[in-house]
Amino acid sequence: MSRHSQRFYGSIQLLEGENGDVDTGEDIPELSSNRYTNVFNAHGALMVTAWIFLVPLGIIMARYFRQKTDRWFDIHRIVQGTAIIISLASFILALVESVGGISTGHLVIGVIVTALSLLSASAATFFRPVKDSRRRKQFNIMHRGTAVVIFALAVANCYIGRNVLNEFTDTRAFLIVISVGLGVMVVAEIVTLVLIPRFEPAVGRAADPDPSPSSPTKEAEE
Repeated sequence: MSRHSQRFYGSIQLLEGENGDVDTGEDIPELSSNRYTNVFNAHGALMVTAWIFLVPLGIIMARYFRQKTDRWFDIHRIVQGTAIIISLASFILALVESVGGISTGHLVIGVIVTALSLLSASAATFFRPVKDSRRRKQFNIMHRGTAVVIFALAVANCYIGRNVLNEFTDTRAFLIVISVGLGVMVVAEIVTLVLIPRFEPAVGRAADPDPSPSSPTKEAEE
């Protein structure tokens, strides 16, 4: 059996007395359609904030600023960590409050994105090989590849979620915000790519965070 595309929550009185009076019986709690819409609006707003604005900012920091400031990794970690926390809170909100009204495809992709983002963040925090390890290059390739997959799925799911929400309310504002956010990301990528080579790279720790006394840099300076 397929799920109905239109949903309504409320109570209908079926018992009527001889004189036309309605036998209401016990009070039946109603789940307001406004509450349902508000939950989906909050869920969408949090997800758009996390995946359309914060995650691209963290990606730009990792791609273009690693040789420009020795604080790039701290900024990347804080921004991406904040995005994951917001995304997880939004996921839990929709899962608990939706009362079975989640689109199956949107839910499946949401579970995949949430699980992969948590795994990727945990791996980068606790299992990243040291800089001189032979496995560091393989780890970086896997981390970046996973990030591309997660981001692509998350953006696609934002548009799918917008179509789901469109059954209950006007979602033109969401569509505009998502499109503008992606446009800003593209412009930021282009501007950063053009301007970053003009900046002087960070001196010292960015190129060699902890040079040893016997390192080539140290010997060259001496």
